[in-house]
Amino acid sequence: QMFQIIFLVANGPLAWSMLAFNHSMIFHSYPHITSVFIHASPMLLTFGLRWHSTERSGFIVCDGLAEPGEPCTIPSTKMVHAALTKFYLLWIFCYYIAVFVVMNDYIRKKGFQTLYDRVTEKGPLRRVLQMVDGGHLKKVVYLFCHLMYGVVTMFIATIYWQSYLGHLLFIITIMTSTAWNGGNFYFNAFSRQQDAKLAKIATESQTKHKSE
Repeated sequence: QMFQIIFLVANGPLAWSMLAFNHSMIFHSYPHITSVFIHASPMLLTFGLRWHSTERSGFIVCDGLAEPGEPCTIPSTKMVHAALTKFYLLWIFCYYIAVFVVMNDYIRKKGFQTLYDRVTEKGPLRRVLQMVDGGHLKKVVYLFCHLMYGVVTMFIATIYWQSYLGHLLFIITIMTSTAWNGGNFYFNAFSRQQDAKLAKIATESQTKHKSE
């Protein structure tokens, strides 16, 4: 059951955030590549364990299975309920206490940006949160929206639990989007560099022409 909970979280809110926040595979950027690794590696690991575990590995995906490749059918509601009651709700409570209470002053003094700051400044929830008055009330609303987002994406992740092809296509979509965003970044960056070089050459040429 612990693996099933990790599977839903890794392929639910954690993986979907790569699409929601347009993660980019920018290899020379430590923050970008670290964020991609943090969000993608649990998804890839659980894919390997779910679909490619062997008797030799001794890893149990589902209780009562005689063979590693045998179907493991579990009701979606049962899986999501276990993930909520045994992990997600506890995580939200600990997150609120740690980030918004215990470390709040430290984070502000250091000028660190949290996910809450990013969501309130831009994104689909920005307008909703701007309608809420009060610091702590706004944070509670944010965490409630986070909870709803987690529930929806974990329900979607139960499809990947039942379908190898669905899980594979989901991973391909996520990683292709991340690579595409990174490619666009490099294309735009190189284009700006080239434009700057051409502008410099043009300026030097005009200066030389005037001096002659």
